[in-house]
Amino acid sequence: MKSAHLAGLTEKRREDLRNIAIIAHVDHGKTTLVDAMLWQSGAFAAHKEQGEGKDRVMDSMDLEREKGITILAKNTAVKRGDLTVNIIDTPGHADFGGEVERGLEMVDGVLLLVDASEGPLPQTRFVLRKALAKNLPVILVINKVDRPDARIAAVVDEAYELFLDLDAREDQINFPVIYASAKAGRASLTRTADGGMPEEENLDVLFETIFSTIPAPVYHEGAPLQAHLPAHPAADDPQGAPRRSLAAAARRAADHRDRPALRLHRPQRLQPAVQGPHRPLPQPVPRLPPPALTSAGCRPSCSVCGHA
Repeated sequence: MKSAHLAGLTEKRREDLRNIAIIAHVDHGKTTLVDAMLWQSGAFAAHKEQGEGKDRVMDSMDLEREKGITILAKNTAVKRGDLTVNIIDTPGHADFGGEVERGLEMVDGVLLLVDASEGPLPQTRFVLRKALAKNLPVILVINKVDRPDARIAAVVDEAYELFLDLDAREDQINFPVIYASAKAGRASLTRTADGGMPEEENLDVLFETIFSTIPAPVYHEGAPLQAHLPAHPAADDPQGAPRRSLAAAARRAADHRDRPALRLHRPQRLQPAVQGPHRPLPQPVPRLPPPALTSAGCRPSCSVCGHA
């Protein structure tokens, strides 16, 4: 159902754009895969080769580089000719699950990375549950297929079992599977032998699968500016505060445009009761009339003559 401010506006798609998040358990290769995608899209100097210089460029915090984990979700854009992939690299540690939830508010699909040896782990279940709840299409990436202890076929079966455990719909289970080595910058749709390299020598298959599986973002031509502002969960709302948008503020501003302007009268300035910072103004002391004299010439209640 369209909002009132979108009524009559044409709905269109940005076919040249895809918005995705990369989700996984900690240390399953998310940031390394983003590195490889950036290298192969020409984001670095042409004279450098993948693996030269600084790695894990998305981990920009000193603590992230020291610990070797992603703490804050970060975004980047990868160009492939006239096409653009906006990527959100999310943390894999359970302590930073809120960063994953905020990232999922801004994408149209996810890459689910699973280690070819370790298989799905607790945080894999958590992030996948969140993605399925938001009805986001999933691309399963079996990463690190070149590990000597890889067990690719068993890990794929475990991934399917995880989808079934999370009550995924039939259309959500029909996801593509990509076999990759993010460190080597290679990916293939063909299952490799355990410990072997993917057939393809680059990530072209991954990019093609993203553009064929993840839907293009939808927008309304002529609509006011909108922006997702995912907020931290409120204390009284354990499910997290709802998304807010600038469109709501624009609608409120439009409602007030037609109302008559209010004339604000400046209040009278009152004279301050003090002179200077701490000095009160002198106030006159009222004079009392003198008491009347009695017949004995004394004032009432005289202590000498005792007259009342």
